[in-house]
Amino acid sequence: MLNYPTLSIILILPFSLMFVFALFGLIINVLLPFIFALWIANWVYGVIIGSSMVKPMYEPFWVVRSKKL
Repeated sequence: MLNYPTLSIILILPFSLMFVFALFGLIINVLLPFIFALWIANWVYGVIIGSSMVKPMYEPFWVVRSKKL
């Protein structure tokens, strides 16, 4: 591999390309829809209970906050 770096890179390229496609596919097909669904669910919940749409930045987990705190 040290004697032929170009050939080595050409042999490694398909595997790294498959890894990048799999990672981007996971991000686009799973992570982004989950984030948008969470955002829409939060918005619908706020509309149903009539709460303010603006939440303080220091309370990112306001939905799971316990009443004891």
